[in-house]
Amino acid sequence: MTSRWLLILLLVCAGAPARAELITFGFEGEITEKYETWQFCPTCPFSSRPTTGLVGIPLGSVFSGFYTFDLDFPDSNPDDLDPFGFDNPPGTLGSYDIVGGQLTLNGAVFDLVNLVSDPVWWRSINIANDYIVGDAYAFVAQLAGAPSGNYTPDRMGFQVDYPTDSDGLSTVPPTGFSGSDTRPFYASFLGGRDGPAGDVTVRGRFTAFFLSDRQGAVPLPGTLLLVLLGLALARVARR
Repeated sequence: MTSRWLLILLLVCAGAPARAELITFGFEGEITEKYETWQFCPTCPFSSRPTTGLVGIPLGSVFSGFYTFDLDFPDSNPDDLDPFGFDNPPGTLGSYDIVGGQLTLNGAVFDLVNLVSDPVWWRSINIANDYIVGDAYAFVAQLAGAPSGNYTPDRMGFQVDYPTDSDGLSTVPPTGFSGSDTRPFYASFLGGRDGPAGDVTVRGRFTAFFLSDRQGAVPLPGTLLLVLLGLALARVARR
């Protein structure tokens, strides 16, 4: 190897980011409820009208999945603003991106894609420390995958109690159910034969939440890709 190529290799190594500290949480559970998202029913449990739509995901279906994040990801909500743009001291809020993940719902597999919500400081992982809701862990991600019948996958999420002294990311998985919600998991699907009026949401309970050795797809850093492309072009030019 010439000294020129050795120098380039050293520059690539020096410029590459430090190895990410990736953490993956896995989960399992059971679907306990299925309803039409936009059909309000005052006499129904939880005010939502049950449905027989989305036949591919019946009540009693099992779900499982995982999502991966980097402990070094920055807090996108350093000002601790709630969804309405207000700060509510002394509590704090932290919002973080995910690297990726996967949801399997009654055998159907969907990718979990990081979600940047409106307002933009809310991300896929949102941690409340001594906030209005107390200590809580809320998760939401975009679902990507093939439609289930006439229904297009939309989002998956949950909110659970999360005793913590910080709004930062942790290696401790969220456990327990929200004090006001015994079926914290949800997955929403759009469309159906009636358009938006036929949107369906399934909800369920967790049976396990744990540290996992699986990981979402980790993209190669863009800067490193550019360097590798430059090296390839240089080799071509020398021929």
